[in-house]
Amino acid sequence: MAKKPDEKKPDETEAALSAISADSAGDPSKSLIEQPAKLVTGAMASEIVIRSVGSMVRQAFERGVLSRRYDKDTAKKFLDNRSVLHTAAAFGVTKIATRSLPGALLVGTGLVAKTLFDRGKARRTKRKGGPPSSRRNDEN
Repeated sequence: MAKKPDEKKPDETEAALSAISADSAGDPSKSLIEQPAKLVTGAMASEIVIRSVGSMVRQAFERGVLSRRYDKDTAKKFLDNRSVLHTAAAFGVTKIATRSLPGALLVGTGLVAKTLFDRGKARRTKRKGGPPSSRRNDEN
């Protein structure tokens, strides 16, 4: 006869509950309600630490990358003058990129396209600013 998959052995459940109640029998501060609360508090504390450290590392990395191209004061201005919309957009794009492979491909392709567009735009601007003789040769 086939065994029903929904059946649970009452022995295992009762044994687990009796072990928990035996652990907290001598100490009233370790009730069944407070034990999960302590776990949740610990998890929240560790999440706060991880997010804080991650944020500090990200900010230091951004400052370092911008400092290579600009002086430190200009890099700091870029980072301090970000709008809420820019921050929210960066957060959303990061979530899309990290949750799935198609999202990562979409975001990566967008970044490559933006880089190529910016380089082409800089090249066109440079051509327009050059001497007139070089402009005629580049257009033909």
